Amino acid sequence: MSIPGALSFSIYVDWFNAHGKSTRLASIGPIMLICLNLPPSERLKPENVYDARTILGPKEPTALQLNYLLMPLIKELKELWQGYHLSPTSTGPSGSFIHVAILTAIADVVAMCKLTGFISHPGIHFCNFCTIQKAQIEEIGPQFHYTRSYQNHKSTIAKWLRATPQQRQEIFSEYGVRYSILEDLPYWEATRMVNLDIMHNLILEILKDHATFKLCIPESKSRIYFRSHRKYNDTNSSDSDSMTSNSSLDKITLREAHSLRRDAEKIINEALPTTSTQKTYHPMPTPHMQHPSGGSEEIPSFDADYIPTSEIPSELDISALSDHQIKGEALEHLPQIMFDTIIPSSWTRVPHKMGSPSSGNLKAAEWALLYKVYIPFSMLTQQMLSDEHKYTNTQRNMGQSEETENELTKNTFHLINAIKIGTKGTVSMDDATAFAEHCKKFCLSNQHLFPKQKSKPNHHFADHIPKIFQHWGPAQASATWGYELVI
Repeated sequence: MSIPGALSFSIYVDWFNAHGKSTRLASIGPIMLICLNLPPSERLKPENVYDARTILGPKEPTALQLNYLLMPLIKELKELWQGYHLSPTSTGPSGSFIHVAILTAIADVVAMCKLTGFISHPGIHFCNFCTIQKAQIEEIGPQFHYTRSYQNHKSTIAKWLRATPQQRQEIFSEYGVRYSILEDLPYWEATRMVNLDIMHNLILEILKDHATFKLCIPESKSRIYFRSHRKYNDTNSSDSDSMTSNSSLDKITLREAHSLRRDAEKIINEALPTTSTQKTYHPMPTPHMQHPSGGSEEIPSFDADYIPTSEIPSELDISALSDHQIKGEALEHLPQIMFDTIIPSSWTRVPHKMGSPSSGNLKAAEWALLYKVYIPFSMLTQQMLSDEHKYTNTQRNMGQSEETENELTKNTFHLINAIKIGTKGTVSMDDATAFAEHCKKFCLSNQHLFPKQKSKPNHHFADHIPKIFQHWGPAQASATWGYELVI
């Protein structure tokens, strides 16, 4: 990026309903390129965003259809990577020579998987950063991460390209990878160039899951019922490797598709080692076979925020949790806390009728504000009310109840601190380390306090955010909330 004429971009894709919140559905998907050479404050201004293509509905394309639709853009990007001479102007009499590269992809999980060729959450190898398997999802910490290998990834893509349709589906299910047209770009490394959106990962998934199922704060009654009864389908069409597609689209692009795939095979084969001893990719062994569990459970001293220093008790009165969750009477206190708390006028506002069907769904900024400001006040208020009645309760060991309440408070504040660090505009190495510690403590606490609620893929993805800090800087810069505003 420091070389004159070298331009780097991120590629963003998303789909939205053209009719807004109407029951009528017509999915439209803009594909945008954002210049990373510009300062973060300038990148997402409408005049600086390149609207590369708009995919019309009424339905979202499948992953393979998206490959066809991206062909014209990929052709242009390959030419721009080789170099392009711009015509002379009054300020540049000799013209200028530019090179263009896509450095990263930004999208929510579903769109990202369609774009980059990785399997989504229901898959065995659900993580595009490492080779962890679904059965190991409760393993927390970087010592259990086996970073995906670039060579293994290319080998699997080459194997997929040579396979029959049925074999391709089996490869995709087993390894969690298939061919994406982005692989045609000679510099593209999917194992390093795929980003993680903190808006969906941290706020709309982890934080919302904690509010809904840990603290029992209803976003709305209808939404709680839906989420509690939702089942993931391993054969979801958005993740399917089916060759079924629009027939007219096939007729127009089939010849081009074969040509581009031949190019892809050539590029991939050149990237692979020529030695005959090259092994095909196999899932990594379990972490315990290679990396002994290491590291102390002590919280580092550099954390200036709320720091619980005690270990999670081995025995907790889990039945006491319901007394300390924010529901019923405690939920009724939230609107008053919101009303009494003075915040800057430029900040967003959380609906005072939160929890009622009329309040609708909260936005990411509203969820973040709820946890950063109002939940701490609510928990402190609830603890004070609990202290007033602790001597009147003779039906349960109050020592165990207080201990459970303290652990739930620590659990919540670990999440709050992780959210605070994850949404900062600037980050340091100390921030990355602090985030990792808070995230680890939060997930371990979840396992002790809520043993019947299994970890979700998004909890694992959060383990990779410190690496995102190191590679791409503040996660806020690649959060999709700014990109969605452009749409």
